[in-house]
Amino acid sequence: MADEIVHVDSPEPTRNPSPPPELRSNTDLLEADAISNTTFSKHWLFSTLMKLIEEVEKDPEPGDEDAEFGLDVDEELQNELCKLWDISMNMDVAKFLQEFKALDIFVSVIGKSKAPRVTEICVGILGNMACDEEISQVMSENSQLISLIIMLLENRDPPTLVESTRLLYTSLSKPSTSGPWISAVSESEDILNNLIFILNSSTNCDLLKNAGEVIDILLDQREDMCDAWATPEFVTALMEAIKQLGCHHSEALEIYFHIFQIFSTTEKGVETLVTCSAALEVPLMKHLDMLCEDEIVDLDGGDSCLASALSVLNILFLSDDSVHDKLLTNEKLIRIFVKILEVLSPLVQMSRLSCSLRDSSECSQSPSSSFTSSQTKTSGLNASQNLHQNGDNSTRCGDSSSEAGGSQDTHQKPQSSSQTVDSAKKDSEASANKLSVLYNIVKGFLYDVFTSLAEQEDQTVKDILVYLNSSCSRVRLKHLIYIMKEMPNEPFCALDWLVDAANSHKQERLPRVIDDVLSGRNLDRCDSTVQESLGQ
Repeated sequence: MADEIVHVDSPEPTRNPSPPPELRSNTDLLEADAISNTTFSKHWLFSTLMKLIEEVEKDPEPGDEDAEFGLDVDEELQNELCKLWDISMNMDVAKFLQEFKALDIFVSVIGKSKAPRVTEICVGILGNMACDEEISQVMSENSQLISLIIMLLENRDPPTLVESTRLLYTSLSKPSTSGPWISAVSESEDILNNLIFILNSSTNCDLLKNAGEVIDILLDQREDMCDAWATPEFVTALMEAIKQLGCHHSEALEIYFHIFQIFSTTEKGVETLVTCSAALEVPLMKHLDMLCEDEIVDLDGGDSCLASALSVLNILFLSDDSVHDKLLTNEKLIRIFVKILEVLSPLVQMSRLSCSLRDSSECSQSPSSSFTSSQTKTSGLNASQNLHQNGDNSTRCGDSSSEAGGSQDTHQKPQSSSQTVDSAKKDSEASANKLSVLYNIVKGFLYDVFTSLAEQEDQTVKDILVYLNSSCSRVRLKHLIYIMKEMPNEPFCALDWLVDAANSHKQERLPRVIDDVLSGRNLDRCDSTVQESLGQ
């Protein structure tokens, strides 16, 4: 992104910030002890704020009457502010700053500042403070702050944008305080264009991740915004950001795929995705290819991203003839499915077994219990919205120097055994739910693939059958057959069709393996007639 600096005017007339009355009237505070239960110095903190205020209140240089807070800031002050930024991660420090009206100081400084690093630091400190629920509530009542942060998205300084989008996401992610922020965003005429510019232009992966988080949470909460933003220009910008991020699994890629998945839940969104389908199919398939590069697919942490990718790809498969034909004739798609199932199916079976061993009343409330053979792809696609896990609100971290008061105390009460058990149980249930959703998405997509194959020319069908018969391992076929057993029998029975098609094309091994699986016979024996090509 260009390093051009764009000055952002305050949405309201900005006055020079004044020290809090407590700071002017009570000189004892300048010699006060440490903040709450930390070893951070009140004296140092107040001194730093005073220096910032004095810098802002400086008279302009002669001949520069129109100058505001200058571009160059004393390096010593900048270093002190960075230390304050570091220690503001401590919630005792954040609350102490709020108690002495530091919020008003930072808002006033940001509104006047033409110094990119000072703006970045002040917004970063506010982002740390916003992690506290009570402070976030105060911020949500400050319309000047909200307007200022949204206007900062016009800025062209990447570090400032990183902190602005982080503060915006932190505020939007709190249900109790997000209302005023969402209203302000929906009323902004420029935010969509500013986000599109960031997506198209930025090479800063932190900024792209933060921008994606903002977009994701807005679209997830506001269907009207999802329709308004479902434009080819916006989808193209999202794909441009993915080019920069790469198609290997990452938290950022997971966010962007989930944005596409949200679009796929509305009629206008689907129309837009189909319009961009030729380009959109490329990163989706590339991610699947990369995921399946290794002999054993690694689903650890990547199940949400995979579910979103398959969900959107399935929508394109059903809605666009060109994508449908391209995927159907691509033997690689079936290979991807069987490799995923080799890992996914045993995990799901273990989850089901664990559920069956619980108390029946508890099991009926477990996310895993929704995992039934009667589910179709529709329920799986809708449920995939629940897979997305919001990224953590990372803060600027660093070692605070002795001038800032040293390190903070870390006296935390240990969790009780019951809390530990409850936490582990929730984690287990959340994991089971994500696996269940992914399994249902795979099942629905595969059902659509086999339904389409039944209507294809013999050569396309034969290519798929030859792969399954000659190159697919018994273990992978077993899990494919397991999931096909759970597919609907009406109006089309995929498993019956597969048996008939294999017999028709004289693929003898495949019907034999199917019969072994359905009969419960041992599948671990060697197949002397076939060299199993596990790597294919």
